[in-house]
Amino acid sequence: MSLSSLPDGPLKLVMQHVPLKDRLASCCLVSKRLHAAAVAATDTVVLRREDSVSGLQWLYQYGENVVKLEIYQLTQPLRQLPCPNLRELKLGRAISVQLGPSAPDGTPGVVRCCTNLTRLELFCNIVDGPEFDGVSSLSRLVHLQYLNFLPRRSGSGPPNSSAQALPGAVLPCLSHLTFLHVGCMSVENLLQLGALSHLQSLSVKADVPVGPSSIPGLALPASLTKLKVWSRMETGLLCLPPSGLQDLMLECAVDGPAEGPDSLLSCVARLQQLTSLELRPYEDAAGAESSLCWPPVGPAYSALTASSKLAVLDMDNVFMPADAWQCIFPASHTLPHLTSLLVTFDSVQWGEPPSACA
Repeated sequence: MSLSSLPDGPLKLVMQHVPLKDRLASCCLVSKRLHAAAVAATDTVVLRREDSVSGLQWLYQYGENVVKLEIYQLTQPLRQLPCPNLRELKLGRAISVQLGPSAPDGTPGVVRCCTNLTRLELFCNIVDGPEFDGVSSLSRLVHLQYLNFLPRRSGSGPPNSSAQALPGAVLPCLSHLTFLHVGCMSVENLLQLGALSHLQSLSVKADVPVGPSSIPGLALPASLTKLKVWSRMETGLLCLPPSGLQDLMLECAVDGPAEGPDSLLSCVARLQQLTSLELRPYEDAAGAESSLCWPPVGPAYSALTASSKLAVLDMDNVFMPADAWQCIFPASHTLPHLTSLLVTFDSVQWGEPPSACA
């Protein structure tokens, strides 16, 4: 049986296994039927430098068929994407992108053409004119559920910086978000989190201490199940998550007492639904590393395994007193769901609490 005699369904499956460059070039020239099968099979496109030119040319002709697109290397700035049905878009670091309609040539920008997106990952350099012009266009993506926003700063600032917050008008428009990771959250961004009623996974990076004392009115969504913090954090932040929080990762300097009911360990002990707990030292913008602030005696450390549902415990480069471990893993306490345990430490510091809290 020849390839051209296959029924449409199997022919489409065969075409999906043909390399993208051959599918969009050679196969399309064989016959009208193979051309149609190649177009139908190409709802997912991954472009790298070697196939970016032919791939973009194909998108300008048949972009309405593409629902998932990843672009990792382009020699010219990406000005627009004629993909009205695109659902998922990932743009890698070796790309310059115009998001909004602010370019001198009047082109509409990538976001203006792809308003049906449900997943967006930006690691690229945004080349829109005035800062935030293009980023503000994200407010048009009202169907967005997943946002990973780590662009390089355009205009002023270090060329490889990812510390660009979202303009205040954006987050309130993205009411369907379930995943949010922004390279730097402003106080305004943080105050808007409580209104994201579908948010399940949140990664927080901020230039200010994050907590209810520093940011009065701060609230976290009741739907939240996963929280990651890379920042200076008040221990009071851990009193805000709902009882359903399951996954907690802290790579942060902590403001708060080392002991007592408002300490980090006491707050962790109250999170009885945790299935994953990760603790790491915090590295600030200057590269200086600081440890979490631990109490000098052992009993409080039982908080780290207080949740009987714990499946993952990851403590990287921790500094704790030697008697803490018998409290973390007492003989009388079992962890029936624990499947992953990672503990690394500096042998010079093992068993020696830091001389000062970060």
